[in-house]
Amino acid sequence: MIIDKKSKKVVSNNSTSANAKKELPKPTEKPEQIEANGAIAIIHSFIDILKQVTWEYGVKDSPKIFKTVQYDDGQYSRIVRKTGGNLEEGIAFPAAFVHMVDVHWNVTAQRFNNGMATLRIRFILNRLNTHDWEHDTDVYYVAERINQTVLDLKSNYDCLAKRCVLQYVDPMESFDNSLQPCWMTYDVH
Repeated sequence: MIIDKKSKKVVSNNSTSANAKKELPKPTEKPEQIEANGAIAIIHSFIDILKQVTWEYGVKDSPKIFKTVQYDDGQYSRIVRKTGGNLEEGIAFPAAFVHMVDVHWNVTAQRFNNGMATLRIRFILNRLNTHDWEHDTDVYYVAERINQTVLDLKSNYDCLAKRCVLQYVDPMESFDNSLQPCWMTYDVH
């Protein structure tokens, strides 16, 4: 223990000393918990599900269908445009892109952050032999595989528990740049 000679006060830098002043811990403020954003959770869950879609249903080591799964921010439009092309990033095909349209939110106090939307999956195949008998319906096969995987895995995601229903499959739109873009639309709440 160290004692100041003039003031006769105990001076100590030892925080474990019996004479050391005990500082009360400052109360920590808990951040206000805000409910998760439903739209973001739905998009992330669909991206996770699409990363798990395989060519063969129920086969353990079946290869994944999609080499690229991302949020749709116009990648396909940049790839097929006549001038400029896609200079941002390389995209491996087959690819799937996810976005939401027609989003409606319920804003009543009892059902805050509850809404409904149309979720679109644009999946793009890159087969050059689309008129071969074996591959002319690949779009429908891949759409079936996507829907099977969604039905199998949607129970793992709380945000898809209320409603997640396939509305329609829109087959190949064109054959630009040897790519076959297709749409699937889900009604989600």
